[in-house]
Amino acid sequence: MKTTKVTVVLLFVSFFLLSVNSSAQTMTIDGSFADWNGVAAYVTDAGDDNGGANNDLTAGYYAVDATTLYLKTDVAGTFLPIDFTDYYIIYFDTDRSTGTGYTAGWWSMGADYRIIINSSYAYLQTFAGINNSDDTWSGNTSITFSYSGSSCELAVAFAVLGVTSSNSIWLQWRAEPGTDAMPGFSDVRTDAPLPVELTSFTAVVNKNSVELKWHTATEVNNYGFEVERIRNYELGIRNWEKIGFVNGNGNSNSSKDYSFVDKTNSKGKYAYRLKQIDNDGKYKYSKEVEVDLGTPKEFLLAQNYPNPFNPSTVIKFVVSENGKAVLKVYNTLGSEVTTLFNGNALANQVYEVNFNAANLPSGVYFYKLQLGNKLSIKKMLLLK
Repeated sequence: MKTTKVTVVLLFVSFFLLSVNSSAQTMTIDGSFADWNGVAAYVTDAGDDNGGANNDLTAGYYAVDATTLYLKTDVAGTFLPIDFTDYYIIYFDTDRSTGTGYTAGWWSMGADYRIIINSSYAYLQTFAGINNSDDTWSGNTSITFSYSGSSCELAVAFAVLGVTSSNSIWLQWRAEPGTDAMPGFSDVRTDAPLPVELTSFTAVVNKNSVELKWHTATEVNNYGFEVERIRNYELGIRNWEKIGFVNGNGNSNSSKDYSFVDKTNSKGKYAYRLKQIDNDGKYKYSKEVEVDLGTPKEFLLAQNYPNPFNPSTVIKFVVSENGKAVLKVYNTLGSEVTTLFNGNALANQVYEVNFNAANLPSGVYFYKLQLGNKLSIKKMLLLK
């Protein structure tokens, strides 16, 4: 059985930290449905089910407000008309202290309700079948339903599920009961705090500095923002460093503007992000913004990416002067495994090489870049 288990505690901040690009996370709840444009999925595809990839659930999304749980599921393609019974099922568990309910493989859930969806019908029922009759969701003020052929959207009032604003709800998305497509379940807390709504985040180069500006529409319980940076982003370096902190405004229903200046004389591409922190220590990251300060003029060997890897990974490097550069891989015994680069390299140009370890055993490997008397060594991990 292919299974993927994902457990997430929803914080209201999650879907309201926005970036400045076209794929920015934006959600507008209007009382019936949500605008899901750019909202990050929290449930991912667990693999093909018995009906093929077109029957798989590829992503699950959720949001909450004071009274309602909003859900959306996306599918990889269309429903396959094999026997006209293809559908998706969402299990609601409002009391996991009970031992009754749904069991599948090594998962056991006390599912108090389930929602079954296909192209022609949707209904709410108890798992035990006590309330087994179909409900017409359109026209029902408690539950709304939409099916587009590639996605299903639901808005379910907490009152329907018998919970209040201080409860939790456990969910599981599943494609076609009886198959091995089990995307996982999540913990949705209905008593989460209101969001800090970040509506813009920009970075502008100004001579030897980068000016960051961001704007919030509303704030609740906002302690402040840590400013984080990645230098030499073009080399695949993913080491975030804290470079500053800006105090928040606590609670605010009005718009607020913030700024931070990063003074730097080093060339290269930079990435920035904000770590918004609540007064209780909870935090959420914004999307990243990038700036280009020119090609770095230094001898630099980047950490391979991805790392750990299987079976291939990418290594990038830059040399500070023209000359013969050699990039080799070694095992832990010091024996040479392969040569990835051996030739003339131009100064201030980013080189990218691929290391394929399909025929090597799992373990730690080292890669070494040498140009004249300049030398840099880094470690990588192959996991099969």
